[in-house]
Amino acid sequence: MQWWGAEDGFGLEVNGEEIELYKFDPDAENAKRARETGTMQMNGFSLPVVYNERLNVALAGHDEHPQKEELEEIFPDI
Repeated sequence: MQWWGAEDGFGLEVNGEEIELYKFDPDAENAKRARETGTMQMNGFSLPVVYNERLNVALAGHDEHPQKEELEEIFPDI
């Protein structure tokens, strides 16, 4: 199964709140969009993401997490 062009995806809990991670081929349309605009297209909606280029993984669902700022700061460089 693929999630909007992702090779894999899953949710996990960070300090009691869920976030989602999506692994992409770096040439996938949503990977390019994530790098360029900080968003992905999912079911016709634009979803804010943080993209880690080294891992080719997008972090989603962080925008409503209580530790949003910390996640946005550390995720691109892990």
